Amino acid sequence: MFREVSRNKKQALSKERATEVLENCTSGVLSLVGDDGYAYGVPMSFRHKDGKLYFHSAMKGHKIDSINKHDRVSFTVIETDYVVPSEFTTYYRSAIAFGRIRLASGIEEKREALGLLVEKYSAGYEEESKSEIEGSIAGVQILVLDIEHLTGKEAIEFSDGRARSIKEVGKDDLGQAIGLVNRVFSEFVAVDYSEQGRKTFSDYLKGKLEDISADIISRHKKMWACRECGEIVGVIATRDVSHVSLMFVDKRHHRKGIARQLMSHVLEEIGQNGAITEMTVNSSPYAVKAYERLGFEKTGEQQEKDGIIFTPMMKTLTK
Repeated sequence: MFREVSRNKKQALSKERATEVLENCTSGVLSLVGDDGYAYGVPMSFRHKDGKLYFHSAMKGHKIDSINKHDRVSFTVIETDYVVPSEFTTYYRSAIAFGRIRLASGIEEKREALGLLVEKYSAGYEEESKSEIEGSIAGVQILVLDIEHLTGKEAIEFSDGRARSIKEVGKDDLGQAIGLVNRVFSEFVAVDYSEQGRKTFSDYLKGKLEDISADIISRHKKMWACRECGEIVGVIATRDVSHVSLMFVDKRHHRKGIARQLMSHVLEEIGQNGAITEMTVNSSPYAVKAYERLGFEKTGEQQEKDGIIFTPMMKTLTK
C-alpha cells in the first residue's frame, strides 16, 4: 500500500529516526483532497503522541469539509533545509506520516489534545492554560491523525557524514559552543549534581569564556566543535593535550555518531605526539556508558569534588 524509498536506501530514515524528526519540528503541511478533487495543503502546528498527530482547527471550513469527504491524508514535516550553493544542492531531512484523520470524539479527547499542544508550544504555562482551554473548548475542533505509515528521508550528505565538519573553536564561535554545553548540561547532567556542583560547573564555563584568548595562544587547552549545516551540534575540549575536560552533544543529535567523530578527531591530533599513550576523562554519571562505548575504562570509584560528581576513566592508545 505504501511505497518505500526507491533509490538510495542509505537515505531512508528508520522509523525511530523519522519519529524524532516529527518530534523536533513545530509545523508541517497537512495534505487533503479538497474541492473538486484538487490537492489541498494546509500549514499546521501539531503534537505527536503515541502514534497519533493532534491538530487544532476551527469548527468549520475547507479542512473540515475535505476530511468529511475523504479521511486518507498525509502530513509532511521538514526538519532541515540547508542550501549549499557551491555544491548545487540542499542538505535536507524530512518525514511524511500517512493515515486516516478524524474529528475528536468528545470533550475529553479535545481537552487532552489541547493539553498536549500546550505542553509543546507553551511549556511552563500549563496551569495558566487550564482556564483558557475551558473557556474555548466548545468553539474549537481537534483533528486526530492515526498514523498508519511513517517514512523519512535525508540528503546523502547526512548519510555519509559529508554535511558535518569538525573545526577548532575560536573566539568568534566560543559563545555558541558554550551555549550548547550549558543546554545539554542543564538537561542531562545537572540532575546528578548538588547546587554547589552546578555552580562549580557554571563558574568553569565562565572562566572558559574569559580565558579563551590565553588558552588559544598557549595551546594548554583546546576545544573543537562539530558543525552540521553551519550549526554547532557537538563540542569536545581537552587540557594538557590528552585529558578530555568536556564533551557534549545537542540532544537532537544524540546517537548519530557525533561523539565518536569528535573523539576520533582528537585522537588523530594526539596521535601526532608519539609520546602519549593514554587519554583520560573524569566522566559525569550520565556519560559513563557513552565513554565506555568509546573504549574508556573506569580507573577508580565515583568521586565528588566541589560538588562535581565524576568517575575517572582512561583509554589506552594503540600505536
